[in-house]
Amino acid sequence: MTTASPDSPTVLQMRRPAGTFILLAALTAPCPLLAGEQGVSAEITLAPSVQAQILPHAAEMRPIRPLLKFEAGSEIERSFGHKSQGDLRFEVVYLENGLIGWTVNAVFRPRESHLSRHVLSLCGLVPLVVESSYKPPASRKDVPISELFLPLGIKPTDQYIFQTRIVSLASNARSICDPAPGSEFTFQYEHERVLSKSGNDGQGDATVSTAQVTTSKFVCKVGGSLEKPHPKLQGEILEVSCDIESGDGKMSSAKYAFLRESSYYLPLETRSNGERTQYQYIDFNYARP
Repeated sequence: MTTASPDSPTVLQMRRPAGTFILLAALTAPCPLLAGEQGVSAEITLAPSVQAQILPHAAEMRPIRPLLKFEAGSEIERSFGHKSQGDLRFEVVYLENGLIGWTVNAVFRPRESHLSRHVLSLCGLVPLVVESSYKPPASRKDVPISELFLPLGIKPTDQYIFQTRIVSLASNARSICDPAPGSEFTFQYEHERVLSKSGNDGQGDATVSTAQVTTSKFVCKVGGSLEKPHPKLQGEILEVSCDIESGDGKMSSAKYAFLRESSYYLPLETRSNGERTQYQYIDFNYARP
């Protein structure tokens, strides 16, 4: 991690096998989102009005037990009985402006699809800026990615990339990143997302982009202390359950373990569109306070 002066961006740099990803967590200047091996870059800015909505929820000081990296396995069960598993590796960086950057690299079995995601977030819960790439397996069946279904006849050379930024955030909570046991809070955000597909579309290499705006509303209840999802976890852990309504009225839900001394929402289970995903944590490492 590289720091700069108070009036300039904070730079979060994460290395991956395919190259270097640079995420600028700047709220006062344009943010180059990507700097790839071939120098491909994009610029994402957050409007001053959105910055004003985000900053009151950001942590005022570095948590006493910041996460560094962790590993998990996931099991995805769909309504028609099909199951798949995933191996996920996360890296986490706490920025000086109180936001959290995290990256995950995942492989899903049995079809060996690959997902890489880089996120600038509020306490791991609210995605502010996201860049994801997905390499599907060779299949003639629809492959679900959250609420996005890819077309029939996906080729193994296809790759899907989507970039997302938050354009509004509203909440009744004093701070989303400091929930109190027994409380309930709501928040709603609106995202702009651009999906790009590149690779073999059956008629030669092509790149196609589509844009959409999505809305999500969360109603979250904070329970009491939760049993540790992994013995290496430290400090107080709270159970948080959220009901989620999308802009088209579809309902989903999520359960989290809020690591209070890490200021991080750790996902335990999600349910959406007849699909249930559970996470089993394998290992945790903490950064120096």
